[in-house]
Amino acid sequence: MDISNYIEYDIIVPETNERFTTRERYEAVAYLKDSYLVFERHVTAHNPTLYIQTRMTITRQLHNNPDFQEEE
Repeated sequence: MDISNYIEYDIIVPETNERFTTRERYEAVAYLKDSYLVFERHVTAHNPTLYIQTRMTITRQLHNNPDFQEEE
């Protein structure tokens, strides 16, 4: 079995609704400070067999994460 976990950040530009994704936390926090909408997405991918893959995704706004602390 193969299991992988990773975190992505969806960033939405408020004026244009343009959306892009990054995996860099410091970049997401910088956009959050500039009043962009930032969503944190936790993804777990599981490959129990060669032909089957399951994915679990949890998405929430970055500042609503109880573990969120802005870096200095």
